[in-house]
Amino acid sequence: MSTFPAIAGPYLSRRKIRQDSANFERLFRAHFGMSTATCEEVWQELIPSNLHHTIEKKHLLWTLFYLKVYSSIDVSASKFGVTAPTWRKWVELTLDSLSELNVIHWNDRFENWHSLLPSCYVDGVHCYAEERRPMYRGDYSHKLNHAGWAFEVATALGTSKIVHIAGGVPAGDWPDLKLARETLVPRLLPNEKVAADKGYREQQGNGNFITPVVNRQNDPAVDAHNRVLKRMGARHETVNKRIKDFQILKTYRGEREKFPKIFKVVANLTQIKMRSEPLYSFQ
Repeated sequence: MSTFPAIAGPYLSRRKIRQDSANFERLFRAHFGMSTATCEEVWQELIPSNLHHTIEKKHLLWTLFYLKVYSSIDVSASKFGVTAPTWRKWVELTLDSLSELNVIHWNDRFENWHSLLPSCYVDGVHCYAEERRPMYRGDYSHKLNHAGWAFEVATALGTSKIVHIAGGVPAGDWPDLKLARETLVPRLLPNEKVAADKGYREQQGNGNFITPVVNRQNDPAVDAHNRVLKRMGARHETVNKRIKDFQILKTYRGEREKFPKIFKVVANLTQIKMRSEPLYSFQ
């Protein structure tokens, strides 16, 4: 069976490049959003959901190219030498299978981490959405200054893993705290709290989130508390940036109802990538 480098090689450059060279790996990442080794890992995860063995390695590459580069269907199909209907069919089928990967697990928040206060870190992610006609005020994202989708991502503190994703709702209608109360809070254990930024501050004390505290008295203990949360937040922001490394999340132009599935696919891919490209250790 052909390897991913062998299949991808003719599409990366007009001149032949050695598959074991750094330049080949760089071009592969630029086209498909991950290393050749990680691409093989994704394929191994995909096999169980590819029950009829209809999806081939080339179809996975087409789909990764679609997510990473997000050029038009006609341009993409032409690059890989197929018709637009063929391209669309196999990308849709592969997206469906990638969305079903079972790689994000809520219980992983306790891997190498045994605290409930906090158990993990959560933050909101806003992704570009096309403006509706007529415009809908509830779509407006203050983070993007444009219409957007609201998602939330929670990451483990003891390991490099995403442990929770939710959302796919209008950003203006769903502030971070409202979304978390609806989707994350019901999953918490008794006395469990989640670390977050100031956007998750609750009006009443003794809530579900540990957030930065305004230090009006210059209390050293409050300073230490805020420093720890800042380090957690900076580490988590690395995950958000890796997710948005896929161009489709920045400029999506397709059917609105398909976008939550696409976000889940990208989150699954990011999770697999972090196995070989872990976050820096918080502990």
